[in-house]
Amino acid sequence: MKKLYILLIVTIFVTKGTNSESDDIAKIIKPSTDEKTQQQAASNVIRRLIHEKADNVAIKVNFKLPVNYFKIRKTNNSEILRIEASSGVAACKAFHYYLTNYCNAHISWDGHQLSTLNEFPIVNIEMKASSQIIYYQNVCTHSYSFSFWKWIDWQRHIDWIALSGITLTLAPFQEDVWLDVYKEYGMTSDEISQHFAGVGFFAWQRMGNIRGWGGPLSENFIKFSSDLQTQIIKASNDLGISVALQAFDGHLPVHFRTIFPNASFSITTKWNNFPDQYCCPLFIEPIDPLFKEIGEKFLKTMIKKYGTNHIYFSDPYNEVLPAKANANYIRNVSQSIYSAMSSVDENAIWLLQGWFLVNSGAYWVPSFTRAFLTAVPQGKILVLDLQSEQHPQYNRTNFFYGQPFIWCMLHNFGGTSGMHGSIRLMNEEIPQAAKLVNSTMVGVGITPEGINQNYVVYEFTLEKAWEFKEINHKQWVKRYANNRYGFESNNVQHGWLHLLKSVYAFESFENIRGKYVYCRRPSLRLNPWKWYDGKYVRKALKKFLNAATNESHSLNNLFERDLVDLTRQLLQIQAEAIYPFIVKSFKQKNLKQLTTNSNMFLDLLNDLDDLLGTHNDFLLGKFLKSAKEMAFDDAERKQFEFNARNQITLWGPNGQITDYATKQWNGMFKGYFIPRWQLFIEQLKISLQTNVPFNQSKFQQDIFNQVELPFNEENTEYPTEAKGNPVEKAHELFLKWRNITIN
Repeated sequence: MKKLYILLIVTIFVTKGTNSESDDIAKIIKPSTDEKTQQQAASNVIRRLIHEKADNVAIKVNFKLPVNYFKIRKTNNSEILRIEASSGVAACKAFHYYLTNYCNAHISWDGHQLSTLNEFPIVNIEMKASSQIIYYQNVCTHSYSFSFWKWIDWQRHIDWIALSGITLTLAPFQEDVWLDVYKEYGMTSDEISQHFAGVGFFAWQRMGNIRGWGGPLSENFIKFSSDLQTQIIKASNDLGISVALQAFDGHLPVHFRTIFPNASFSITTKWNNFPDQYCCPLFIEPIDPLFKEIGEKFLKTMIKKYGTNHIYFSDPYNEVLPAKANANYIRNVSQSIYSAMSSVDENAIWLLQGWFLVNSGAYWVPSFTRAFLTAVPQGKILVLDLQSEQHPQYNRTNFFYGQPFIWCMLHNFGGTSGMHGSIRLMNEEIPQAAKLVNSTMVGVGITPEGINQNYVVYEFTLEKAWEFKEINHKQWVKRYANNRYGFESNNVQHGWLHLLKSVYAFESFENIRGKYVYCRRPSLRLNPWKWYDGKYVRKALKKFLNAATNESHSLNNLFERDLVDLTRQLLQIQAEAIYPFIVKSFKQKNLKQLTTNSNMFLDLLNDLDDLLGTHNDFLLGKFLKSAKEMAFDDAERKQFEFNARNQITLWGPNGQITDYATKQWNGMFKGYFIPRWQLFIEQLKISLQTNVPFNQSKFQQDIFNQVELPFNEENTEYPTEAKGNPVEKAHELFLKWRNITIN
């Protein structure tokens, strides 16, 4: 039955004095594409989404409207749904808002649910976003999630970005520009190859953490990536989405010391014990004229190649420290970076990740932070408060000493698996941060290191970005479930409420890095930890299974995906319950019990591999296939596969950041996790049988040589298509593992 909806006007929550400043930034960085172009681009996004139904959607882009504004009209007298918006991206957001709130549909990076879209309900609404800028990406996201994407992947993702109402993002590929600049300064091809990291490790080479690891890069790949970035920027700008380009932050290849022997260089702080061969790049001192010369040359080349939206990102101190602990020195660095931008583009805005304040908080005392931030003219630096949901910095920096900032949810490190989030906290903290006296908050963003996990917290945050006000988050998650799966079920709704008060109720300063016990290099000293009562995960899974097996619903791909992930979460909890008993039985020298507990643990890991193999979103084989398909020849194919394998396991030549970006995927358990734990258990048994103390150092060397390094170097193929019935497998494993007896 059609319903008549009254006019709804959503007003913006901003602190007095902030709105005009953020309006200025939004206008400065606005793409130059015209109304007609953005209108057509938005129409194309909607047509790719709903196909022929798009014939009944009329889009109008009107630049005279306020920033991030839309109105939607559908009357009894017409079949046409009319959207008028301030930009192409605002028009896409309007359509997504309509689908979510009036058509019970769902859009996500996991997939879409559009089966409920049968007709366009009558509506008459308008909205102006609370945020002037809605931001997406972390400088690490490209390496952890996008390394092996082609245009078809990017087009789908840009459509999602637009439909989510995101107005600012990154275009970090820059090796093509650096190749030209380095050659202009006389570097040879071999010298450049020694500097460029591999495709899986770009982000950390760019930030001055490493050099050369996983490389070299072929000129074919550099050209491919340059062409791809051109497509990405054009597609984004056509929709009115602004894209930040890289600016020079002082990091250079070590060969520059030979080219410029009299220049003032320093070596950045050694990062995560990388060997000298791969660490570290040089840092050109800001007082040296060469700093500005290179900075201007780099940015001019970048703008000539890609155009500009007048916003540039630069992170000179990402997990590295300044060469001198001196406020004047730090001020000079900041001034020099911005000067190299503004001398090329007088409208330049510097986009800065605030992660350095979290990661090295003890170093960045107020005098240093103030010197760094206030060296740039007011309003010319836009700070991403990168992990506001857990470690906000706006409150300890007096709102970044007057500079505008974006409240960001980081949430994920390394693209790891595991259900977690802070929904209630974000529901309260986002509007509170905007309303604080003297707040310089101009928007909300999501800054995960890796995507394709825990979509619920990202949708929640992006909705809050458009409307700051607190809501009933329990009712919100019920609607989320209905829309995502395309049916309404009390069982599923109550399942989500159990998750809302357990895995998605994280509110702590503990670091969550996805390093759950079975994903980690085995040891007797691991400390399983969770912030919630596991019984609620068990109850949630039971509710999902009740809906799947006892109710007559058509189960879509998203339901099956979430069911597999929820079952994985329960088995993760049970594995972490078994592990302490493995340690206990070893310390008690009870070989029989050690064997029993270890067999139970390994059996569970085998079951996890089988479970994850029932859904295409959890396959190691797909990831490795995408890496190999990016290559231009056999040698590069082997190199790219090594990059992919190394990133999700050893992360470095000798395991410098072991398991940081680990993945709970089919293939990872039987191909990597289980062999590690089998070797560990075998050596524990030998220790008891021979009465020789277990040697962790020797074991780590053995596991590196016998399991970890071989996995990195091999080319074993894993399934690229799901196999089996996810509902049946989840039900089987729930019955098997919901209650376990351990001695």
